[in-house]
Amino acid sequence: MKILYAGTTPMPSFKASSIQTMGTANGLAAADVHVVVLAGRDPSQAAEAWAAEVAQHYSLHEGARVASFARAPGRLAFHGRYLSAFLRLTKVERFDLVYTRSGLLAMLGLMRGMPVLLEVHDLPRRRVVARVVGALTHRHRLFLGSPSRSLLRYWRRFLGAEPRMLRHIPHGTRDLTVPADVDHASAMPVERANGLAIGYVGSGRKGKGFELVVRIAEELPGERFTAVVSGAGSPSLRTPPNLTLYRDVAPPRVAAFYRSVDLLLLPIEKHTARGEHLPHERQMVPLRAVEYLGAGVPIIASDLWPVKEALQPTGAAIFRRPDDVPGWKEAILSVAHDAALRERLGRNAARAASEMYSWSSRAEAVKAIVRGDGRGGAADA
Repeated sequence: MKILYAGTTPMPSFKASSIQTMGTANGLAAADVHVVVLAGRDPSQAAEAWAAEVAQHYSLHEGARVASFARAPGRLAFHGRYLSAFLRLTKVERFDLVYTRSGLLAMLGLMRGMPVLLEVHDLPRRRVVARVVGALTHRHRLFLGSPSRSLLRYWRRFLGAEPRMLRHIPHGTRDLTVPADVDHASAMPVERANGLAIGYVGSGRKGKGFELVVRIAEELPGERFTAVVSGAGSPSLRTPPNLTLYRDVAPPRVAAFYRSVDLLLLPIEKHTARGEHLPHERQMVPLRAVEYLGAGVPIIASDLWPVKEALQPTGAAIFRRPDDVPGWKEAILSVAHDAALRERLGRNAARAASEMYSWSSRAEAVKAIVRGDGRGGAADA
């Protein structure tokens, strides 16, 4: 079985989407699938050096390989080079499945005569285009997959997608094995107060939660917080003295961080986010929510539907409204002072990571499409 994973996030990257892409590739490779990941590289890098850096950054499985093209500045130029690389690769190699989050690459895969799995994480920005994609699921070998069952139901009910072509593709939790060359103790020191180390991992962009972490830390000066933040945040934001900040940390060191904390915060402040050169879109799949489960510690998360859909069935999280700072404060103190509650939530998180959101489950859902078995993900949601 041979699968082309065409991801559009530049690599190596600290973005959760790129970590999810390479985690999926590793999971498929571990399940005896030959995986080729196509991605853009910095034009100043040679292809071999870039491939070695990517392999180290993501601890790439030996059964997966990466193919690259030199990125160009500007969105149009980037996509032009990506399309050229995609067409060249699919001309010389035949794949049993093209797996992508790009609608344009999905169309090209269909034109090449190959089955395509288009994974969707957000409500579509252009409903007319989405209806065309929904129509293609009826007469072509186009599958729509998503970690969100509610999003699959939306495609079925409002965008005309064929239920038999919808697939629930569960998230996978990040492998939190700390590599031997990463010093667990000194890689990312965390400080404790009252025996509790409180952590946050995520974007520094507005609405993603870091600003709320700062406000919560200010309300709890007697507790210690540690944040691992990617990307630029607000230049006017000042971190309080009880918050230690690390920026743009490589995934193996983030794994060491997860192993060091006792409680994780996921204070996403809104459904929407603005990506570079993109209008606002409604996000339905918070990747970080599932990643947190792998740490096996309690989670306090925003009471927003996309987050609750991922975490509520696990029994590992306490939910608070993102605008209710006193509520977050109360939840943190309740976890800090209740050892039985901490143990129960942490145990549920570890169980969910191994049983509900394993990479092997994700890989099997993808392999089932190639084998031609497996039920649709929306019909039984």
